[in-house]
Amino acid sequence: MSQNRTRWDLRLEQLERHLRGGEFEAVRNALMAPDISRVPRGSCARLANLARRAQRPSLSLKLLQPIVRPKVKGIVVADREELLEYAYALQKVGAKTESFHILETLAPDYDKAHLALAFHHIFEWDYARALGHLEQLLGSPRITPYEAVVADVNRLACLVALKDERAETLFTDLERRIPIAGSSLLHGNILEIMAQQRLEARRVGEARVLLARAQQLMPEADDIYRMLMEKWSVIADAIESGRPDRIHEFRGRALTLQHWETLRDLDFALARLDPSSRWADWVYYGTPFSGFRRRLEDSRIFSETAWVSRHASPSEKWDPWFAPGGGGGGELMHRFVVLLLRDFYRPARIGEIFSHLFPDQYFDIEVSPNRIHQIASRARAWLEENQVPARLEEVSGSYCLRGEESLAILARKAQIRYTKVEFLFERYREGRPVAMSSREWADVLGFSCEKVKRLLREANSAGLVTVERKGPYSRYILKPAV
Repeated sequence: MSQNRTRWDLRLEQLERHLRGGEFEAVRNALMAPDISRVPRGSCARLANLARRAQRPSLSLKLLQPIVRPKVKGIVVADREELLEYAYALQKVGAKTESFHILETLAPDYDKAHLALAFHHIFEWDYARALGHLEQLLGSPRITPYEAVVADVNRLACLVALKDERAETLFTDLERRIPIAGSSLLHGNILEIMAQQRLEARRVGEARVLLARAQQLMPEADDIYRMLMEKWSVIADAIESGRPDRIHEFRGRALTLQHWETLRDLDFALARLDPSSRWADWVYYGTPFSGFRRRLEDSRIFSETAWVSRHASPSEKWDPWFAPGGGGGGELMHRFVVLLLRDFYRPARIGEIFSHLFPDQYFDIEVSPNRIHQIASRARAWLEENQVPARLEEVSGSYCLRGEESLAILARKAQIRYTKVEFLFERYREGRPVAMSSREWADVLGFSCEKVKRLLREANSAGLVTVERKGPYSRYILKPAV
């Protein structure tokens, strides 16, 4: 057994060196070895860590689910490292709610959980909360030098996003420490982060120097990394010239490589060049993160709802919140379709869809994806049957809706949970400040009075409505969106 562990340790150490050098494809190929699932229990969390960092989170979940969520309770007990890696993998597939619950449980007694919690908040564009977790981790006496560098790289990103003057000092410190850690990837990352800061300050020449240094560090980088570097150069060109031409050209490359966050960054740059443009509406309403939206709210006011389109003169309009024919709606397929419009850029990952539609259930890598694929199959037929002007597409295992370029969509600013009751009432929040009886709500929703009374009780329990009682009658009013 010890010889087997030694053999695996050597394999994992080699994979770690490849990852730190940015050789992702070499790691992914190694993870396809036939014996990879026979990793010893003692090396399982470490292998799951490598798989997750190499963008193979499904393998991480398959390795760890029998340990973290055993079919028979009490047979296997997961340790802290296994729980942490399982939570990281859940983050990667989009099951962020379940991941967050695991991490919150771990954090009081396990410092390493703070880095994962920081990633959770960074993904949500909540850099202030992420910074708090990173600083708590860095205060731990048990953190390794490499873990401290990783935490500080992410702290640098938070400080830059928050326009904190401490970023410059930390950048200088990381320039000294990262070569010792032996990670050209991390070194390239901090140069890219500081290039973004220089672009934000319109110091374009300095940004170009930083980007050139990052490209020199990673001459063998994959297409995605090279595109990231070039993206900032294209945005620098647009800032200098005040013209969006190169950004529009570059969008095609990002779309081909399916790099959705690059598309979002490009459209944000277009919005900054012209805050009144349709691109500003598209990126604002098509991004579900309030931290991102606040960056645009400084330049103009955005209404609670808006018709948004990629086309200057859309010829067709669609309000996705209402089922074809009006009224009713809120079925699982309908909520699935609207959920896909939560983000106009990144296709919804399987874990993300599952977490929104089934918030009280654990994600199961063996079962949950098939449930979502079945819902998607029914939703595709539902869209075609009702002649909805959008088509459902599967992109690398994730799902998105695509409409014709000339289609305008009614988008909403409010972000909701996709339970049936919240979905039904959210559609009517705007423009209904008056209290209505259950019978009046039944007329609006198109359901029987008994069904609506049950839905109103659920809405009241969920904090969606307030109840006004006058004599023997109750009237219900929707609370303002948070």
